[in-house]
Amino acid sequence: MDKVKVRIYGSLFIGLCLCFPKISFMIQDFINNTKVIDIDGGKTQIILEKHPIISYLYQYDYILNYDSDGIEQDVYGIKKYDIYSKDQQKELKTIQQIYSQEIQKLIDYNILSYSLLEYDSQKDYQVDFGTITKNKKKNIEQYDLEQIYRLNTQHDKTIDFHMDGKTHKIVYIAVRQSHIEDINQDKIKRILWGMIQYLELDDIDDWNYNQNGYESYQSKLRISFENSVIDGQQTYLIKASILYSIFQKQVYIRFGLDSEDEEIVIKR
Repeated sequence: MDKVKVRIYGSLFIGLCLCFPKISFMIQDFINNTKVIDIDGGKTQIILEKHPIISYLYQYDYILNYDSDGIEQDVYGIKKYDIYSKDQQKELKTIQQIYSQEIQKLIDYNILSYSLLEYDSQKDYQVDFGTITKNKKKNIEQYDLEQIYRLNTQHDKTIDFHMDGKTHKIVYIAVRQSHIEDINQDKIKRILWGMIQYLELDDIDDWNYNQNGYESYQSKLRISFENSVIDGQQTYLIKASILYSIFQKQVYIRFGLDSEDEEIVIKR
């Protein structure tokens, strides 16, 4: 009887040993998938207060995934300036000027080029065509600019931008074109570091480059480059996004930057 018990316990022990790695991974996956990211303490909070663009990225991600109802939109065609009221003309002119200044900075940081934008390199860049969409909800504003160079030709090209309405930083660039541009890893790395400098996030000291782009755990941000070619059309994206999507995980976020900011608690 004792030998039977020994065999049974021995078999159970061996089974547990064999299953332990799998159980360990399952536990770790559960912890990761229910992780609470608290950006209201320590070094991350200091970074957040210094860089309000990070607060914007978190709040806008929340709005898109959880609270998208009721987003107000105003759409302006730059070439249709005269059809708008005086107040609308003033707003359009202001956003247009801001975009011109910020795109010029993207050129200066070698993120974009005059040749890509088909613009005279002897002049400061001016946004003189395209459609601007102002998205607003609560205290969050985003300005989208769509520029269509050509459609239904052998040389199609469109470029889209998303800008934070508070900091006026462009956080998303999408280039779609028929011309296939060869962009190697060294160039991608330079472009993305230029984006970090443009966003004034280069003082954060834990940026790490990997296959997804640059990532910072302290700021919970990713600066990435995505490139695809489908049916002869190339699309590449340069964007800043949060490292842990609040749509995928349980997250605790507190924005104490001003009286309009709020505390968001999300429990999946």
